[in-house]
Amino acid sequence: MTNKSNECESLCAAAEAALHKGWYVFGSPYKTKATFAGSHGSKDALNDDSALLRWKQGTPANPCIRLDKSGLTVLDADHGLTSIEHAEAWAEANGLPQTYIVSSGRQPFGCHFYFKGTRALPDVTRCLPTGRVGFELDGVSGDIKCHGHVVAEGGLHKSGLVYRGNGRHVALLPQWLRDYEDPLVIAKRKQREVQKKVDQTSQANPTDVKIASGRRHNFLLHEAGRLRWQGLETETIYLALRDICLRFCEDGENYADSQLRQLAQFTGAKPCDRKIKKTGLKVPAAPPNRQQIVAGLLRQEFKEGCLVPIHAIMERVGIEHSDVSEGTLRRAMKTVGFVKAGKDPADRRKQLWTRGAEVRDFSQSCPLITPVMASNNYR
Repeated sequence: MTNKSNECESLCAAAEAALHKGWYVFGSPYKTKATFAGSHGSKDALNDDSALLRWKQGTPANPCIRLDKSGLTVLDADHGLTSIEHAEAWAEANGLPQTYIVSSGRQPFGCHFYFKGTRALPDVTRCLPTGRVGFELDGVSGDIKCHGHVVAEGGLHKSGLVYRGNGRHVALLPQWLRDYEDPLVIAKRKQREVQKKVDQTSQANPTDVKIASGRRHNFLLHEAGRLRWQGLETETIYLALRDICLRFCEDGENYADSQLRQLAQFTGAKPCDRKIKKTGLKVPAAPPNRQQIVAGLLRQEFKEGCLVPIHAIMERVGIEHSDVSEGTLRRAMKTVGFVKAGKDPADRRKQLWTRGAEVRDFSQSCPLITPVMASNNYR
């Protein structure tokens, strides 16, 4: 118990130290930077004494810092460094100013470089399955975070190691780090720009652009589908595809005629269920089904807030529709909002129902109809 109390005090002291620096702080579950059940994670971050409530209540929470609200950007170096001293030497060799560094507890070593200033760009994150390499410089790699959060100095890593700082002041965020982007993001943006120029050229000079041979088959298949949707048959589709191929495809005159026929036969065999709607033609509504009919009867006969036993409901429905099944009646009752409202005081074996909100005041009940139908399935 004493160890837990001491640990809670040390974690609370770490949170207070971050608050005294003007940063926004919140608590995460012990040895993590996840979210407590029922909380909003970093959205709960505050920069006054009310942020310490969780620790004051005796919870050994991990102190975390929300970066954007604190005006911070963190370079999270996960790979390539071996110690705080090595991190300081690497930073100096690569033009980074001396700043506040916190070892993260990652094995064998990882650390956070803190900088004053925020980024308008998205965070740079390492994700090898998607091809994102994150931040890479001179053998060191990791993430650049501004829109997330990090564990504060004095917090605990899942390995059990304590986050420890080098005691320096936080330096200003260098401009090149503020503008840094993942190479994959840059490449995709350039690709979009090139494609945009191609599209603009295509719109300006549509007759000068031809479908490349690598995209030709999919293009013709798409065109064949459009022709079939218009109601054309196989032979007409083939003749149209031949003309389209000559006019819009690169080297269209050398495209195999057998391929065109195969596409036309494949598409012509598809069903064409296109229907032309005539202007002003009103389609009659489908007749109501049995459930809708019963629901209408229940809505008419039983007002909202009225208490009634299931037997009375069955009796009233049976008068009009003697062949209604149990399942249909249950679904119809649910449709009009019937809910259970307790037991009948006169006979505790009978379940009372009401339309609308649940009612417990039996003095307000409607007169109960003497049931002529009974079914234990509804009790």
